[in-house]
Amino acid sequence: QFGAAISIIRDKRLADIATARAQITGTSAFPNLDETPAPTTMNTPVGWSNGYANGLRPLRLSEAFEHLRDRATAAAANGTRPQVYLANLGPLASHNARTNFAVNFFAAGGMATIAGDSGASAESIASGAPVRVCKIACLCGSDEYYASQAAALISALKQTGAAQVFIAGRAGSQDTEWRQAGLDGYVFQGCDMIEILSAALNVFE
Repeated sequence: QFGAAISIIRDKRLADIATARAQITGTSAFPNLDETPAPTTMNTPVGWSNGYANGLRPLRLSEAFEHLRDRATAAAANGTRPQVYLANLGPLASHNARTNFAVNFFAAGGMATIAGDSGASAESIASGAPVRVCKIACLCGSDEYYASQAAALISALKQTGAAQVFIAGRAGSQDTEWRQAGLDGYVFQGCDMIEILSAALNVFE
């Protein structure tokens, strides 16, 4: 019973961290890709058997994100660190908040980002060199810009060679249209970061 009760608390904390209801500064929030990761080796506490006590093992709440960072580092060993192209729609005021969110979101998985120019046309975004380098694109803009430009831009990005395309924000009334155009998902406060970042890293492995 003791172990089961702890497991319930553990699982809730991990779910809260995965969806950013709880954050680990420097890991799941505001990560720094240039820093040297801290050692993650854990010593077995005195009295524990084979690393376990009451059926439980020591756990760092950041383990899932550390694993993602390790995958990104391994992918970088084959060339360039995994990168995501941020397709910024409209002027700075229209996309800045979602652009900053996307930068931190993908960095939590060890991925760097290349931000497109503000106010770039859909044609220049879809045909730009960063799309071919990054393999993944994320649209960042206001709901109004998404409504008028997202479907065509998602389709164009996929035709250019983007393996995955995301939208920074929640699904709206045009979700079906965007999915049919090739949209892979959404990144937003409350989504399962671990699931999305893990799937994104699959592109680079």
